[in-house]
Amino acid sequence: MATRDSIKFLSQLQAAVASSYPPTLTKAQQALSDRFNSLFGTKHRNDAAFIAGTRTAHELILNCYLQATGKTDWITFTNIGTTWTALQRSAISEFIQYANALDTAAYFQTFKDGNGNGNGNALDGAKHSYVLTFGKRETPQAKRFWSVTAYIPGSKGVPQPNWLPVPRGGFNLMLRVYGPEGKVASDTYVPPAARILR
Repeated sequence: MATRDSIKFLSQLQAAVASSYPPTLTKAQQALSDRFNSLFGTKHRNDAAFIAGTRTAHELILNCYLQATGKTDWITFTNIGTTWTALQRSAISEFIQYANALDTAAYFQTFKDGNGNGNGNALDGAKHSYVLTFGKRETPQAKRFWSVTAYIPGSKGVPQPNWLPVPRGGFNLMLRVYGPEGKVASDTYVPPAARILR
């Protein structure tokens, strides 16, 4: 909604901030909210400026997340709930709505094949099949379990075990590790790249 109907988004955000649900604002946050309210509530409001500002902010949030890739093109943030900045918190919340701190779970997400360092191509089931192979030293260490999920629209049917179905089109993968141990817990784990099979 931030990009499709920025004014509606800002109206809903304004109502949410004014509600009794969020925690008490700091002095600086309250001053910012008051300034926003004074400008947003004017009769001759500059909608174009509000729309441009909202879209720019949303782009910064997306870029903060999508550009945080490692050498195999997986994105991870191990500072969830601890030392994250306001921008990182917004970016992580855009993609992982309910995330735990590293002592509980680790999250890795990729939108690209493993060309490396953010230079991979977008995962696309219409163009390629992919393989994700965990060698002995690449299996994530976990007290509880780990899983890989493909986030896609469409059918979940799949004819072969251990295969994730993807549609003809874009998709992304999420690796979750619950109860991180070893390299996952020490933030030195690098997931294997999603490689083009054909």
